[in-house]
Amino acid sequence: MGQFLYFMPGVKSDARSAVNAAGLSDRLDRYGFAEWDSGPKTTGAGLVVSRGEQFAPVPADECWVGPFPFADKSDRWHGKTYWIGMHADAQPGPIDLLRNEVVEGQQVVLEDGNPWMVPSARLAPRGIVGRNGSLIFKPLERFANLYADFERLGALFRDMGERHTAGEKKLVAETHYLTLCPIIADALSANYRIGPSHEEEVALLELFSESNIHLCAYAVLDLAGIAEMLPDDQKKTVPQSV
Repeated sequence: MGQFLYFMPGVKSDARSAVNAAGLSDRLDRYGFAEWDSGPKTTGAGLVVSRGEQFAPVPADECWVGPFPFADKSDRWHGKTYWIGMHADAQPGPIDLLRNEVVEGQQVVLEDGNPWMVPSARLAPRGIVGRNGSLIFKPLERFANLYADFERLGALFRDMGERHTAGEKKLVAETHYLTLCPIIADALSANYRIGPSHEEEVALLELFSESNIHLCAYAVLDLAGIAEMLPDDQKKTVPQSV
């Protein structure tokens, strides 16, 4: 079973506090740790943590991305960073990274050759509150980012349509993927133990392409589900999600 390694230069003890300060507790529900005398790219000694059991040897430099700043900006952790790595012969896959609670959506084969469950924001569970003899369905805080991704995608595609109409096709092409990749990475993190940034685990695995990124966007928007609700003569107007 492949798992990511998280190396924190200059950290030598108190792994739990370091994981929390780095903002990695959401990805590391359980972990082991070890001290390294030398980390990636001459970063010096530090602490490595992982959900897996393989800590040594240190992976080659090309198997790391970083550095990323700690979420905690207090004096104790000022200037601290972490790197994300993996062993080339034990690359993590979707089965290794799946969260305990999964939002249904569409399976999309990404560039690692594996099918990943891209969550549909419309299918994310909602909370139920009884009040004055009726029920109120409200968004759950743990899926707040996924709901926001849905709104961001809607705004992105509306903006693209307006710019195409105005003849700004070159500008659309230049900015489209820069906006789209972070949204999809964040959406994937709802189902998998990865960070919300497209420059972290997603970048290390090299998951995205010009084609599959759009399939992921269609899945988050649940275009397939929307198409099923349309009359037959209107279904062909909806982009194919699979």
